[in-house]
Amino acid sequence: MPRLIPDQSFYASPTTAMDAPREQLAYVAMLNPDPSRPDAIGVVDLDPGASTYGQLVHRLDMPVIGTVRQPADGILSLTARRVQLDHW
Repeated sequence: MPRLIPDQSFYASPTTAMDAPREQLAYVAMLNPDPSRPDAIGVVDLDPGASTYGQLVHRLDMPVIGTVRQPADGILSLTARRVQLDHW
């Protein structure tokens, strides 16, 4: 019987996560409420010492409408958060 091995991209406990270095960037799914326009992936600066702290520093529009909403495996499905932007 194969052994179950925990996913190494996760912390084993909240304590080990708190002891780890602070994240510098967050990758977020940006779901467009207009179904005729594409969703996007955004990058938010999480470095409190940066002049762009808390701001969207990069955006990548998906080439196909609805791409982010489709089921996915990997980091996107695990860390996706809805971001609403005023200019959409």
